[in-house]
Amino acid sequence: MAALVDVSQPFSLGLFGLAVLLTWTLVHTIYSILKDPLRGIPGPLISRFSSIIERWYLITGDEMLWIHSLHSKYGPVVRINPTTVSLADPDDVRVITRPSYPLRKAEVYEKMQPGIITERDPKLHAQKRRRFGHQLSNTETAKFEPFVPQLFEDVQAGLGEVVFSSNFPLLFRIRNIFRPTMLSTDNPDGMFAFGRNSLVQYKKELETHGETKPTFFSKIMLDPDLQGLSMAQVEQEANEFMFAGSDTTSTSLVYLVWEVIRNPEVKKRVLEDLSKLPEDWTDADLLQLPYFTGVIHETLRLWGSAAGPLRRCVPTKAIESQGYVIPPGTELSLQSYTLHRSPKVFSEPERFLPERWINATKEMWDTNWAWGYGTRVCLGIHLATQEMRLAAAALFRKFPNIRLEDEASAARDMRVKNFLVNSPTGKKLMVLTH
Repeated sequence: MAALVDVSQPFSLGLFGLAVLLTWTLVHTIYSILKDPLRGIPGPLISRFSSIIERWYLITGDEMLWIHSLHSKYGPVVRINPTTVSLADPDDVRVITRPSYPLRKAEVYEKMQPGIITERDPKLHAQKRRRFGHQLSNTETAKFEPFVPQLFEDVQAGLGEVVFSSNFPLLFRIRNIFRPTMLSTDNPDGMFAFGRNSLVQYKKELETHGETKPTFFSKIMLDPDLQGLSMAQVEQEANEFMFAGSDTTSTSLVYLVWEVIRNPEVKKRVLEDLSKLPEDWTDADLLQLPYFTGVIHETLRLWGSAAGPLRRCVPTKAIESQGYVIPPGTELSLQSYTLHRSPKVFSEPERFLPERWINATKEMWDTNWAWGYGTRVCLGIHLATQEMRLAAAALFRKFPNIRLEDEASAARDMRVKNFLVNSPTGKKLMVLTH
């Protein structure tokens, strides 16, 4: 009998310890729920305690679509992890992102090198915008137009002319296939190494021969107000400009082609618009085509490349959305993919309707986040839209009979994934040009 007691005693102590641990865990969980300032915000139950589901969708490139599905299920305010809330009501988002209430970028950006895109400090970011902003104004980008039409053969060759006066295959090639090479997301180290080497080489050329034609970085290197920048600073900014300006334009162009050729009426009206162009047409002529311009805007509404969640921090004052109070320190997730599909602003939001932009309302323009918002709006907006207009116009004028090789395959290939920027799952769009 004594032997039995000796054997069972450790087992009993183990059970007792396990019971204590489970009781403590239960009490701690209940206490955390009762004290949780976000406890009233709807969302998946597991999102109250863990980020594991969100992380899974982030890794697989489906976080943007997952968040969008949560808003469809729970409404415009959704909790996606223990400390993060996603907002999707256009009116509320416009209020909390106004310049007078600047939201800092989330702490995740601290892990990145501080460039104009990743800079968290509003004052430092404003300084960088002033430093580079005028180089990408409408007036300045107009000077690049003679070089940009080369985009038709290889979009990035044209961008290489604008940025470095050299060629590098970064965006997409057109033969019978549109294929985004995805260099910036699949191989960022290679892209950054290219940028670093190009800057060194280009600086030598400027010192030897001076400026032979206008480029973005020649203006930076020759501008007296900017020559105080170190080479490391110029390199960091170059990396960010290349990262932001590579996949973004090419991906939107591929989606533009897909939407136009899978919608016969849209394609018909695009060709009618383009038939009005003179033989020596320029970008200024394209801006006079209302339907074609609407195609650009509608593509960016549905398929803007930077449509995934933008992370911001609630500062010292709580904010309110749809009756929910979101306390300071909470991380916000704001994504244009969902905002651009709001039925409050866009009728039939899932349909590709370029004509909606011909007489667009102020509310539509205010909800247009294709290029970001407020003081964080993309500096390259004018150059990128110019590229899209010129490349799309050249394509449809050259290949008016372009069509999908297979509609079902195209639909599968074009399912969107988001890894910082959007891209088609298949990374290609198979088309026939004759």
